[in-house]
Amino acid sequence: MSWIISYSAICFGVYEIIFLLKKKNINIKFNYYFFFIFIYLFFLFVISISAPTMADALDYHLGVANYINNFNELPNPYAWPSSALFGLGEVFNSLGLKVYSDIAGSLLQFIALISFLFYFRKIISKNFKYLIFCLFILGSPVVIFFVSGAKHQILPQLITTLILYLLVTNKVFNLKFLFLITFLLCGVANIKLNFILTGFVLFLLLAFKSSINFKFIFICFLNFVIFFLFKATYNYFELIDFSFINFFTIASKDFLDNLSRYAESGLIFPLGLFLPSSVGNITTILGFQIFILFLIKKFNYNNIRAIIEILIIIIVSSVLLFFFTQKIGRIFYEIILYSSLFIVFIDKYRIRVRNINNLLLLNLCLPLLISFCGFLILSSSLISNANRNKVMRSNASEYKGAEWVNENISFKDTILTDMRSLSLLNAKSIVLYDLKNNKNYLNYVKNINIDYIVVKNVNDNKFYFQNCNLIFLKKSPNFFKETRNIFNRNENYNIYIFKLKSRSLGKC
Repeated sequence: MSWIISYSAICFGVYEIIFLLKKKNINIKFNYYFFFIFIYLFFLFVISISAPTMADALDYHLGVANYINNFNELPNPYAWPSSALFGLGEVFNSLGLKVYSDIAGSLLQFIALISFLFYFRKIISKNFKYLIFCLFILGSPVVIFFVSGAKHQILPQLITTLILYLLVTNKVFNLKFLFLITFLLCGVANIKLNFILTGFVLFLLLAFKSSINFKFIFICFLNFVIFFLFKATYNYFELIDFSFINFFTIASKDFLDNLSRYAESGLIFPLGLFLPSSVGNITTILGFQIFILFLIKKFNYNNIRAIIEILIIIIVSSVLLFFFTQKIGRIFYEIILYSSLFIVFIDKYRIRVRNINNLLLLNLCLPLLISFCGFLILSSSLISNANRNKVMRSNASEYKGAEWVNENISFKDTILTDMRSLSLLNAKSIVLYDLKNNKNYLNYVKNINIDYIVVKNVNDNKFYFQNCNLIFLKKSPNFFKETRNIFNRNENYNIYIFKLKSRSLGKC
């Protein structure tokens, strides 16, 4: 009965959106281009409310949220390094879990995308230009990745893009406007760390275009205190080695340095942003829509200052992202969004607009096909809990392994594990990673009580505890790797449970 009520509410919401469009006299000519866009958005919506399967989300995006709700505290950064990347997004996810919803985060990403497109419909009055704008933004396969998990990344990217548009088009920078922009910039920096870079660039533009007086300084200081000072105070007392970066995150500098070297593609930069190195990472690329900007023939010269400012922000942001963050598609999609603002000011292309639309529609074909596959694979999880469990057993990372661990270990116990999907585990979990190269981590795990060690695919090369007083308890059956990308299902794994006699690693 509950799912019938939920879907009825969704249908009522769609009706309200259509009614609102008519009431506001927002007339969209629904030609076949808009038909494909609507179908694509429908697939994205279903994916966003389907069972969570993203490995990142099942790790710390939902894992930290689950930890907060279960233990009424944040995880220790040395016990779970990736949890140190938590931000306001994970706090929002915890609120979702409070009301038994693990799709609140992914649904919010979809709502943000729709809201962004709807907002710019009021700005872009010409149908042909709005169509190009929508196809340009939606043509990246990485959009599917964004809306398919509780990873709060496209929301802050949309916010920074909206901030950029407001900064380059507004001529009046009153007190309310300054407070709104600085509040939003501090907010996105607290959602995900890399937005400190693009947020800082936008802040410089704000400072350049407004009067730097006492009111401006006071507003900036107030928002800094609200968003960063209390966070920095908490980080100071939690960390052994506090540094400047810990004003913004509790993650250690070494962990962030390792993270910045992460690459999704085997191709060199920037080819890896546009071409997948394998079928398994298609949803990590940006697509080719960015290249239609080379077909621009004429801008609206009344807005030439805005165009130059957007171009400068794109160049500076790209350089900072290249040197200080991961060189992956989902980071650089923010540059795609910034580039979409050029379309607002374009007067003429070098080829017919219809040909531009056809090129962009062709670019949309790949994400449309992928989203259709996602729809087929995940949509059955919306019908019943039994179907949801079945979908997750095939597609959610380590789901069968986590089920087996939960059957054999009490939620009251503490485990040390190399499993990644910690949100699926009931027991209090400490992450097992390279013990030899992190002194703070090693000291932490030696001084706490651990009931069990739970590891995948034990072998002599990776198992660190040969000299510990362990009792082998159980080995799981072989599980076929669960992943939502069928091309990545190419291996088996099993899980071993060991009990620590002394509950301590201090002597081994």
